Amino acid sequence: MYNLCVDIGNSWIKGAYFNQSDEIEHTFLCKNPGEKLGRELNRMDMPIQYAIVSNVRKLDIKTLPIKAEKVLDMNPSLDYPFDNRYNSPETLGMDRVCAISGALKDFPNQALLVITAGTCVTYNILTEDGLFLGGSISPGLTMRYKALHNYTGKLPLVNHTPFDNLIGMTTKESLWSGVQNGLRAELDGIIDQYKSFYPDIKVIMTGGATIFFENKVKNEIFADPNLIFKGLNTILKRNVK
Repeated sequence: MYNLCVDIGNSWIKGAYFNQSDEIEHTFLCKNPGEKLGRELNRMDMPIQYAIVSNVRKLDIKTLPIKAEKVLDMNPSLDYPFDNRYNSPETLGMDRVCAISGALKDFPNQALLVITAGTCVTYNILTEDGLFLGGSISPGLTMRYKALHNYTGKLPLVNHTPFDNLIGMTTKESLWSGVQNGLRAELDGIIDQYKSFYPDIKVIMTGGATIFFENKVKNEIFADPNLIFKGLNTILKRNVK
């Protein structure tokens, strides 16, 4: 029997099947609910015991064809593996909760800065005593490109293309340089600020944009594409005992 973890994000629906040894045996990716998602949620070779769904789109998870003994919907009332000191816990994004929980599984008893780089970039600080204090949220890569296009009269909407130069010699290159170098500088600047308070802090990063930055910032970053899944599975196991 397997645990199924589903992450319904702003752009994609992702899932992972965990075996009884907490190892991921299968992952999937879908743009929207549909036939492909239905097949992935009902794999004949992977019977589901428990499932958990993180849902930022507010889809009705009862409409998902998950056949399991129990299906949990991520919400603030669940038992998390950290002490949540956020002043508005009811507004804390479930993606942030999952990322923090996943990082704790691999790096217990350490001060952690957990960064998610997707539609938005979130920075989440956890003390070595397991206290989540909060963090910050800023626009992600795609959102920055769209903002430059939508709030100006003539700047084009460009697709993301890795650009390593500081100086852009065309408008497209200038947009790539501004967005990418700006976000790199933001990442390093915020990491440096946290290091001034927590010199031994570990920085863990996940999300679709991680691949563009893990080797381009000066600070050491532990990149983990499965961090959200690990966190979901950790929370699932804590809440079905």
